[in-house]
Amino acid sequence: MAYTTADLISKIKRRSFLPTAQTQYSDLKLCEVADDQILTTIAPRMRRTDQGYWLEAVDTTLVAGQGAYKFPQHAMWNKVNNAQIVDADGVVINPLIRTEPYNLRWSNDASQGQPSSCYYLHDETVISPVPSTSVAASMFLRQWIYRRPNRMVPEASAALADAVTDLGATIEIDIGSATLPATFTSGTLVDVFSGLSPFARKATGIPISNVSAPTFEVQQTDLPDYAAGDWFCLQDETVFPPVPIEYVGHLATLCVLELTASQMDMQAYQTQKNEAIGEIDSLLKGAGNRADAQPKTLSLLNSPIAQMLGPRGRRLVRS
Repeated sequence: MAYTTADLISKIKRRSFLPTAQTQYSDLKLCEVADDQILTTIAPRMRRTDQGYWLEAVDTTLVAGQGAYKFPQHAMWNKVNNAQIVDADGVVINPLIRTEPYNLRWSNDASQGQPSSCYYLHDETVISPVPSTSVAASMFLRQWIYRRPNRMVPEASAALADAVTDLGATIEIDIGSATLPATFTSGTLVDVFSGLSPFARKATGIPISNVSAPTFEVQQTDLPDYAAGDWFCLQDETVFPPVPIEYVGHLATLCVLELTASQMDMQAYQTQKNEAIGEIDSLLKGAGNRADAQPKTLSLLNSPIAQMLGPRGRRLVRS
């Protein structure tokens, strides 16, 4: 069963006793309320479990002589969890040791070579030494981020694949008797999600072409393994609440509290919200390790000792 925004919206309306004919809260508005609860309440708690929720690697091409690289666009909280130097096959060549700009006495920041350390400044990852020409030609900067979830939208704003046909150079997506959103035109960028739990994002920002309702096409190279039941959403949008299915009911409860806050005594509202948050915390604690038979092992790569010694075991001296 696919738990889409239609299911979430239905829960919110039922629990808040919203009249069917009401116009104050559109389905899109309810999705916006849910987005706010994800970002302000649920995401920070899921992040603190350190169980890899929303964790994603983004590789950036290195440029010879360039040390500063922007954080990836979708980095939640405008932060990077970790940074590495990898080769073209994704093999880690150097785990970058985090330092600070005033701790670079052991290394000339303008020297070129294979980066071994980094620091974070404003919205950039700064690597040192800066890449040489040979390093830039064969290696990449990998930044691990907590990817900001796509905005939730009603099902009517997306397209559900009813059939997928291989046309050779392109793949045709047929949505059957459903209505193709007016926003789907040639050149429109879409994200693609599996219709099966955990509703993984299969592709990001791919262009569609040859739009002729109820079909449109995508390039073969864009879609390696698409199937009937996949959802095509405008880029940075989704029809799936970005939490495990078991949390959708709690998300709905938070949304209901926000919708009814103005009608409640503030103390009662805060009490009920704290109770709802407590249930989420209990659920996260109860779920525990995402791989029960594989507890985390200790890594010394980013330990305080490694941070102090720096690359090649050389102690970092504060300037």
